[in-house]
Amino acid sequence: MARRPLEAVTADLDSEHGVWGAALLGECVVRTVGAYTVPVETTVWLGTVITVATMVFAFMVSGRVGAVPMARMIAQAVPAERTADAAR
Repeated sequence: MARRPLEAVTADLDSEHGVWGAALLGECVVRTVGAYTVPVETTVWLGTVITVATMVFAFMVSGRVGAVPMARMIAQAVPAERTADAAR
């Protein structure tokens, strides 16, 4: 059975990409709303604040999301490495 186009695109993405995608989409929405509701002088400096806040948020969340799978991979690799060392 053929996959639907969206499933084909998202099937290989891990959760870290989802965190960054959601963060950058949220930034886009905030900037768009700000462009129509906030004075230009405020928008100029607020753009930098929004970018920095988005990146800090995405770094922190994606680090947490990525830490669990990484710890699981390390836990699986250590016994395999010990077995390989013992066989030598």
